Amino acid sequence: MKVALIQYDIAWLDAEKNRHYLNEVFKNLDSDIQLILLPEMFDTGFCTAPHVGMTQTSAETIQWLQLKAVENNACIGGSIIVPEEGRFYNRFFWAQPDGQLKTYDKRHLFSIGNEHLNYAPGKQKSIMSFSGFRFLPQICYDLRFPVFSRCRNDYDVLIYVANWPAPRADVWCKLLMARAIENQCYVLAVNRTGIDGNGIVHQGNSMIIDFKGNVMAEAQSENNEVVMSEIFIENLSDFRTKFPSWKDSDSFSLDL
Repeated sequence: MKVALIQYDIAWLDAEKNRHYLNEVFKNLDSDIQLILLPEMFDTGFCTAPHVGMTQTSAETIQWLQLKAVENNACIGGSIIVPEEGRFYNRFFWAQPDGQLKTYDKRHLFSIGNEHLNYAPGKQKSIMSFSGFRFLPQICYDLRFPVFSRCRNDYDVLIYVANWPAPRADVWCKLLMARAIENQCYVLAVNRTGIDGNGIVHQGNSMIIDFKGNVMAEAQSENNEVVMSEIFIENLSDFRTKFPSWKDSDSFSLDL
């Protein structure tokens, strides 16, 4: 499967401008790409003070995601702000080539940045299947909590969409490699660039990592960039068969 990570400087709270930028990027993508990933809160930037007026914005972006998935004959994933029944969610949307949607709500809210004050946490993991692969989406701060993402041979690819700050870029890179190794899975990680509305700097470091922790492709700069590579289910299955360490993992249960 050919995958593409779109790393870019998200325009602060300007969904229309961000969608317009992505429209132009999509025009230049290879026609054989099957999966396209966008950063966390890709149409607004990481906003911890959402308001009810974002209801229309989220509805427009969701409709746009479905349209682009159909137009590009690809799955497209990324998170946005979603108001629902008086609460807000940092919700990952997975739009399939047929327009169908699947979702995951961010479990670990970034309390250091007050995300927990205005958002409700997700209650469960969500695994999406497509073209022979099983994908587990995670959002930014989830990366720091390995128990929640522990693979029990129930997924093949771990996705991270993020607005991860530049001062902690080294941590981002190291944790991504650790997640790939310990879970014997591919990791697809897309981060934003630029300075957000709170003055926080982001430098991207988007990357695709194999099941041994090797970086297959990564952003070459702190600028807008598309990171692409191919992942192979046969290679992963062979490795897991030869070295099935997951069978010896500790049992546990999560309080969700």
